[in-house]
Amino acid sequence: MTGYMKQISFATLAVLVSVLAGCGGSDENNAVTESPLWCKSPETINEAGSACELVITPCNYPEVANAETQLCEMSKDAWIDGSNGITMPVPAYTPGANELVIYFQFETPEDGSAIDYNLAGLHAWNNADCNSYSDYDRPEGTTPWGSSLAWTGLDDNFGAYWVMNTIDPPNCVNFIVYDAIGSVKYSGEDDILVDISEVNTGALFLLENEATIFPFPRTFDSLVVPGGSTPEPLVCEAPLILNEAGDECITDPNAVPTIADGEAELYLRGIIDWDTTDDTNKFVYSEGVYTMALAITGSAEVYNFKVADADWNTVNAFGASEGEEAVVLGEGKTLIADEELGKNISITIPTDGNYQFILNVSNVEAPSLTVIEVAYDKVLYVKGEMNEWSNTLPMEYTSENIYTSIYALEVQDYAFKVADANWTEATNFGIATEGEIVALNTPTTLVFGEGVAQNINFTVATAGTYRFILDATIKDAPVLTIENAVPYSGRTMYLKGDMNGWSVAPGFDLVLTDTIYTVNALIDTAQKYNFKIASEGWEDDSTMGAFSGEGDVVIGEEKLLTLPGEDNIAIEVTEAKILTFTMDATNFTAPKLTVTEAPVPYQERTMYLKGDMNGWATDDAYIFTYAAGIYTIETLLPVSSYNFKIASADWEDDSTVGGIADDNILTAGEAKTLTLPGDNITFDVTTEATYIFTLNAINPSRPMLTITEKTN
Repeated sequence: MTGYMKQISFATLAVLVSVLAGCGGSDENNAVTESPLWCKSPETINEAGSACELVITPCNYPEVANAETQLCEMSKDAWIDGSNGITMPVPAYTPGANELVIYFQFETPEDGSAIDYNLAGLHAWNNADCNSYSDYDRPEGTTPWGSSLAWTGLDDNFGAYWVMNTIDPPNCVNFIVYDAIGSVKYSGEDDILVDISEVNTGALFLLENEATIFPFPRTFDSLVVPGGSTPEPLVCEAPLILNEAGDECITDPNAVPTIADGEAELYLRGIIDWDTTDDTNKFVYSEGVYTMALAITGSAEVYNFKVADADWNTVNAFGASEGEEAVVLGEGKTLIADEELGKNISITIPTDGNYQFILNVSNVEAPSLTVIEVAYDKVLYVKGEMNEWSNTLPMEYTSENIYTSIYALEVQDYAFKVADANWTEATNFGIATEGEIVALNTPTTLVFGEGVAQNINFTVATAGTYRFILDATIKDAPVLTIENAVPYSGRTMYLKGDMNGWSVAPGFDLVLTDTIYTVNALIDTAQKYNFKIASEGWEDDSTMGAFSGEGDVVIGEEKLLTLPGEDNIAIEVTEAKILTFTMDATNFTAPKLTVTEAPVPYQERTMYLKGDMNGWATDDAYIFTYAAGIYTIETLLPVSSYNFKIASADWEDDSTVGGIADDNILTAGEAKTLTLPGDNITFDVTTEATYIFTLNAINPSRPMLTITEKTN
């Protein structure tokens, strides 16, 4: 080991960890644990793990030791003449008062060909926080993207350079160096903002693919460290962290298991036993939801419990807020993940039976628990060749002894069973006759038990989504039915009525999610509208209307529809607004319609045009105007090819509108369907003109963009 070591004395701190009474009767147990040794960088733990030591390694110039961390880093100071055999050349241009010179040197191509600096361009701009350029309007002046600022001159040693006039005193500058095809070559150490308030030389020296900004002349050769170059800093991906030495990714020794990714193992603590943590009270996890079921006896008795991991870790110990301890069967209750603040949850069991506990942690800020009475004391799964016989997706208990699962299946033969996670004898269901094939839409009585229940066989003739329905009214002989889960033979459904001339109009097709259909419609005139929901061909089994004499629907109220629909449905609108039409077709033959007022799209955020035309900045000059689901903006575009998106200031996924992959090129006058968050949209301008961008976001999940040239 080079350098020297400095031993640091240390003390080991013992702390008492008390298991609180809130952990369900285990408040008598105390444990003592030793706090892990940790060292403040640049000190590291010695090999014995008993002490911190400071290792100082000599740095090879041009690297020098950081004054605080003692780690080696590239020097930004003036070059020490003659070091490593290099005498730094004098730059071609020395800045005067209120001038800033930006030098940029491209790397020599691998084939050794000459560098063409005619391809180099500079994009520079002021904004509210950074406005040192005196030649641009302040604070928002800019060079248009695609119309690069030509360099002032060339330096044989330091490349192209730009002389920029600055205010006195300057604060910081924004700039991007790019080539002829718009490929960014440099955008500063902190994206695009470079602090020059303390750069007394008035010059910045940049090298392609090198992040450091040098205020003194530097060349590629000057970056070479004798004995080898310094490796790139190690970057660790969560949940790993960098060790104190900065040379290895390790598991955070202070990390606590978390629910966010489903890796935590959770148990029902209480009701039956506070201390047991095995398969009898363990939750199973799938897609943000923990589920477990058990038999409970003792009707009208009040039970206390919590949901927690085996060690009662704070972030995984779920209890109720004080004063809100009681949970009601069938009703969701928001819990808090805090072993100290969370109180024991209480529940009154009305009758002896089987109860399922469902903890939804998809929103980690507001985990929700629901308890329902079910048919079996185990969580059931459809397990077979559609999911490699795994516990992939728990069957959903809908009510009245009915369990369901939905799977997308390809054309093939499938073997499967309905069983709990551990293939328990009493809940291991199959068919009685080996090799028998069950038919679509045909109820089949199942048997149970290892060696008795045979694999269920099902042939998929048409690829699609299928629902598995288990009727457990007779628990020892449940009935299985498999049906096509796509309503109305997979036909596209449309809103047809007075609002669109009863036609199959663009934008009025309903989007299907599972068995829920939705569409937004702009109702721009106050009147009473008649309509139906139907397939393009008005087939009887996919035409929904109202029962005779019951056509009126009220905003916010659910209405039962009928097929083929005796009467038109009608809604009275008193002012222009966007309405959301939601049809629940869980029961294909008795769909339910709800009409509500649609919120302003994209969480009411301000939407911006961001792209090559403005350096992808969040620029107030590129804010869209919004009215009734339509966003518009006008902008002057020089001849060029532009990539862009439409997005909120912070680029949230639910308000970043882009192109559909392989269908993201837009031509003038064309209405193009977009998606969220999407790819970059491409628009080629062949004639310099003012263009109008019109984004139809009446249905915000599938907006449509049209760009037209403005005419006088």
